[in-house]
Amino acid sequence: MRALFGNEGAVSPVIGVMLMIVVTIIIAAVVSAFAGGLTGPDKKPPVAVFSAEVLPWHAEWTDDDPLENSTGILFTEESGDFLDLNDVAIVLACGEESIRFAPSTNDATPYGYLHIWKVSANTVGVPGISHKNDRQMNAGNQFMLYADNDGNGNGVLGWTTPSEFYLTPTEICTFRIIDKPSQQTIAGGTIDL
Repeated sequence: MRALFGNEGAVSPVIGVMLMIVVTIIIAAVVSAFAGGLTGPDKKPPVAVFSAEVLPWHAEWTDDDPLENSTGILFTEESGDFLDLNDVAIVLACGEESIRFAPSTNDATPYGYLHIWKVSANTVGVPGISHKNDRQMNAGNQFMLYADNDGNGNGVLGWTTPSEFYLTPTEICTFRIIDKPSQQTIAGGTIDL
C-alpha cells in the first residue's frame, strides 16, 4: 500500500511551515495596526472666519474699556470653531515685510499691555476680573491686536515690538491667524487700510 500512495512523510512539515508563515503575517498585521493607531492622525486646527478692521490711532490708554483703546486691528470671529487666544499666533504681512505676534508673558507693547487682547463687554468693570484674562473666542467675539504707534510717518499703524513693522496703504497687507499646536492657518484675509 505504501508503494501505491508514495511517501507522505514530507506533507506534514510543509503544511506546518505554511501555517507558521500565515500566523506570523497575521501577528505582524495586528501589531502594525495597533502601532499605527497609537500615533493617531495629525491634530486638525480649528476653522473660523474672521474679519479685520483697522482702528485709528488714539494716544490715550485706559483700563476701563478696551474699545476706547482702539489703536490697532479689531478682529471679529464671524463664524467657526471655539478658539483659545493662548493657542493662536497672528502674522501680519505688508509687501515683503511681516511680523508675528504670539500671546506670552514677553509679548507686550512698550506700554505694558498684551498685543492680543480679547474685547469682552461682560468682564469690563467687574471687580476682580480683567478682560485680558478672558481668552476664549466663539462666533461674535472680538479681539484686538494693539499697535504701538501711529506709524511714525511710515504707515497707517505701527509696531516697534517685537520688531519694527508698519501697515502701509501703498502695499497689500494681509493677516493670518495660526493655530500654534499644529502650526496651520485657522483664518486669513486682507486688511483694508
